[in-house]
Amino acid sequence: MFKFTENVYESNLPIRYVFEEGEHNKDFLVVVFSGFNPPNAKLANSYNYIRTLRNVDCNRLFILDNYGPRGSYYLGSREEYEVESSIASLINFISRKYGISQENVITAGSSKGGSAALYYGLKYHYGHVVTGAPQTRIADYIQRNTKETADYMLGHNPGEEQINHLNDMIFKQLNEDSLTKIHLLTSENDIQYKRHITPFVERLDKFGMDYQLTVNNQIESHNAIAVHFPLFLMTKMSNIMYGINIRNLQLQKQSPASWNLKADYELSNQNKSILMKIVVKNQEKVISEVPVKDETFFNIKDLKIKGSKVLDIYFLIEVDGQAILHLPMDSLFISNGSILEGTEFSIEADKIHFKINIEDQPDIQYAFYIRRNNVVIDKLMYQDSQELVYPIKDKGKYQVHYFIRTNNGEKFSDRTKAITYE
Repeated sequence: MFKFTENVYESNLPIRYVFEEGEHNKDFLVVVFSGFNPPNAKLANSYNYIRTLRNVDCNRLFILDNYGPRGSYYLGSREEYEVESSIASLINFISRKYGISQENVITAGSSKGGSAALYYGLKYHYGHVVTGAPQTRIADYIQRNTKETADYMLGHNPGEEQINHLNDMIFKQLNEDSLTKIHLLTSENDIQYKRHITPFVERLDKFGMDYQLTVNNQIESHNAIAVHFPLFLMTKMSNIMYGINIRNLQLQKQSPASWNLKADYELSNQNKSILMKIVVKNQEKVISEVPVKDETFFNIKDLKIKGSKVLDIYFLIEVDGQAILHLPMDSLFISNGSILEGTEFSIEADKIHFKINIEDQPDIQYAFYIRRNNVVIDKLMYQDSQELVYPIKDKGKYQVHYFIRTNNGEKFSDRTKAITYE
């Protein structure tokens, strides 16, 4: 189970946060601000990118935006300005405690979190901002899209002066003397692009500020930014902290057992040595390492692994022998050369039909949990059959949570996507 430890920083207002110290890299701090949760989410506010950034070695500070019904861009209500001062105090406290210089603080986030990353990074003169699809005119956005946030931040009947003040808060931090470098990911397919990104970039150009703009039109919508932002964030941090400019990194899965990897990078410090590789682990034990060049084809079957095992596969970057970045590629179940190819799941004639696609092996058993509306309603314990037919009568969203167990104690589990039965 994914775990983290939450703390509370007592200042003018209590601020909830998660801090995780870097293993080797103690010089940098990334401060992560969260975006909006969906209106129907179980939690109104949550942390973003904790799991993602555990793949990067540095100090990590995640701050919760829990003032207001769905957060308040880490600013607070129109009457309450102590949210910002308390958060600024927290960042200063962590920086002082761990000896991190101002230029080595990186603020990061996407959407609402990207707006906060811009505001705090620019206002408090931190070294870098890594942001994805931020709203730069906050008042315009919340009045159009999230009324409860607008009411909290502006009041029910805000005047033009209040609206303009909130719209201008990020823009007012821009000036020709700024020492903060901005790394911005966006897409012209984002409905917010023209209203929030175009005028912001024009203002950056006006002041001659230091920024890198990445327009990725393979991103098809605003919400899809969150899918692309983790890799963008990690590659930018590798550049900021280690001078590795990863111009192109593609980890393309060709089949359940094979990948095509492309890595194009430039190293600013030629005295450093860089190594990229695929690492295959079983129960945290490394069983194979495969170097990655400009383009590498990798097939897990080439390793000729004996017996049944759960394999965790990572893409790893090392600088001078120290791992700085590892990206999880996949978790696979393999049995004497046979790969779990996937599953088949459908609902037909008031029955769930489910099948695990792997060659039958005598030392493997299977268990199934039936879930309706994300609640387990039945458990079918370990058996020899890879297939399941299960009668249903109640409406809802159904999933199968399946488990694979071998005689030597290896276990693998996953869930299907939900199918609605009406």
